[in-house]
Amino acid sequence: GPLYQVKRVWELEVRPIGLPTQLTSVKAFLHSLSRLQIGPWTSGSLAYIRTLQGIWVDRYRVVRTGECFVPLDQQSRIVDYLDELSSILPQSPKSVETAEVRNACCLIISFQYAFRPGQIARIGVSDVRMFETGAVHLALQATKQRDNRKRARVTRRVKREWTPIIREFDARRARGSVPIEA
Repeated sequence: GPLYQVKRVWELEVRPIGLPTQLTSVKAFLHSLSRLQIGPWTSGSLAYIRTLQGIWVDRYRVVRTGECFVPLDQQSRIVDYLDELSSILPQSPKSVETAEVRNACCLIISFQYAFRPGQIARIGVSDVRMFETGAVHLALQATKQRDNRKRARVTRRVKREWTPIIREFDARRARGSVPIEA
């Protein structure tokens, strides 16, 4: 039947030239045809479509090769920037724009703990705890779970040298000088 011709075309013409994302898209299209029962495609075709081989992709290659990590010279530039900003803010807070202070807060959380933008965006005022000792702790969701019941909350301490940045942003927020888009 026509379905068995698909396997031959797939193996000889489609798979050899297709990128992994293209092959996935074609298979998704075939799944849609089957679910909608268009042409010779029926719900019984789904199992057959699953047998079409894609191209193996090493999803963790960039981690193994180290491509995903910030090079050491750039890491030192980030640390130098945060150290410099931390020393400027207590002396001259008005010399630094609110947007830069906010961005530096995000950079601290991302750089120090590798949290993703979505995790950082969900940090609320109640998740930031400041202590008289100068310490700043953040409560964050640490897992990639879609189910809220499975999400683990963890507390992380901000590096002491960078707490002036977080404290300045909190002070500006408390004074009402942080615009809505910041």
